[in-house]
Amino acid sequence: MLEGIVYSNKDKLSAGIIVAGWDKVNGGTVYNIPLGGGLFKGPWAIGGSGSTYIYGYCDATYREDWGRDETVEFVKNALALAMSRDGSSGGTIRLAIITEDGVERVFVPGDQLPTFWEKVAGLPNELHRRWSGNSERAIGVVVCAWSFLSSALLKHLATASP
Repeated sequence: MLEGIVYSNKDKLSAGIIVAGWDKVNGGTVYNIPLGGGLFKGPWAIGGSGSTYIYGYCDATYREDWGRDETVEFVKNALALAMSRDGSSGGTIRLAIITEDGVERVFVPGDQLPTFWEKVAGLPNELHRRWSGNSERAIGVVVCAWSFLSSALLKHLATASP
């Protein structure tokens, strides 16, 4: 039913839909309904502007034999990775953990998000946490990091033997 609604309104929608739930017959189930319609069942589904940044991470990392805690950490990490690369993905995580017992809601504020890129770029985690709610400053950090990496690469190329 929802697949038909999405397909018939594909010109009016700006995002696909993820549907998840739990029942006694199938257990936990996740479906992805992209903008053009279609219905795809899988062990996980991602969508939105940040999703393109994390398909590789999700494919390489997800394991079906995980328990609740490993799965929740996977979701937090995936969302934090997407948010760190996509300015439209927000700054907090709101999870709905759906099990046989019902729905548990989890909120992760921006200053408690998992971090990844700051360690690689050599930027202190506190710098990212302090600026995480300000997109202009975050863009400045990325530009500074890129400028630093570009300068180091150019210096290396200039001094490298032919």
